[in-house]
Amino acid sequence: MMAVILVIDDDEHVQAVLRGILEEAGYMVVVASNGRQGLQQFRREPADLVLLDIFMPELDGLETLVELHREYPAAKVIAISGGGMECDFSFFECARVLGAHSALPKPLDREQLLLIVGLMLRGVSPDTDSSKCDSPG
Repeated sequence: MMAVILVIDDDEHVQAVLRGILEEAGYMVVVASNGRQGLQQFRREPADLVLLDIFMPELDGLETLVELHREYPAAKVIAISGGGMECDFSFFECARVLGAHSALPKPLDREQLLLIVGLMLRGVSPDTDSSKCDSPG
């Protein structure tokens, strides 16, 4: 059976890029544009894995993560964020404390994303600290 990945991100370009990468790798992808929609989608059809943007309108990623883990403690979540030049990793640490299994900075590295997704879907916790911010250039 094909794994289902729920992408919760308010940026339509990010949704499209993630959908392309993940579908090409053989996953079924469902998208939601904010935390509220993402929670509603997960309640209708729980996904095998959630990619969750930290900064979103309506219900941000950290609030969504708290609610998701309150209702579904076993949900597997990768927090994602585009911190850019002002990377503040305290948000990634908050996400981990609140239940995210891994954290990835935007723009996402295709190989790293697929490696971590594959590990998590097999029940292996990623050992690497993925929240490193690359310096520009």
